[in-house]
Amino acid sequence: MSVELLETTFCNGLDKFIELSITDTPISAILLAAGLSTRMEGGHKLLMAYHGKPIFRHVLDELLNSQVKEIVIVLGHSHNEIEKLVPANSRISVVVNEGYKQGMTSSIQCGVKAANPLVQGYLIAVADMPKLTSDDLNLLLEAFIGNVNSLSRPIIVPTYNGQRGNPVIFHASYRNEILGHQYPEGCRQIVVDHAAQSIEVAMRDDAGGDVDTQQDYERL
Repeated sequence: MSVELLETTFCNGLDKFIELSITDTPISAILLAAGLSTRMEGGHKLLMAYHGKPIFRHVLDELLNSQVKEIVIVLGHSHNEIEKLVPANSRISVVVNEGYKQGMTSSIQCGVKAANPLVQGYLIAVADMPKLTSDDLNLLLEAFIGNVNSLSRPIIVPTYNGQRGNPVIFHASYRNEILGHQYPEGCRQIVVDHAAQSIEVAMRDDAGGDVDTQQDYERL
């Protein structure tokens, strides 16, 4: 399908907001694909092939195959090239973070502002984890849904070989805290600050690898 049907919005700082048409989505996936990919020698890592298609598209397809019904893709560096890989789909919206050089947090904030205001949570996914499957994602989603009643503000944190990783799911009540977060490289401190609400979910150990360098790519 042509990507010309997609509506792309630019997020300069935090002054843009999209009201999406999906009103029954319990969790919104924020797919971060805005980074510079400076550590990869062979070109932009998200455009490199994995199982016959670009890493970015592989990650996006697994999200589409999961129980997530809304996906907000945050682009930045090389956004024109990456946007060509996005299919026209009513579950997807695209926002461009013009301040992507400020760090990952700016892209998370951009995606959260663009998400449907009625969601119960945000699944913060990075676009360079191609081994993560829809079944893995559903395991996290089910953990979130299963703990909304027992914990009023759950944060779901996957672990791989005992180490915490991505994607993390934040209850929507953390929205303002995320938008006001000052640390530039992610929301890890929010998880630390709310340890009592954080739930770890053990994942397949080989599902947690991300791709930052040529060596990472060769190990896929």
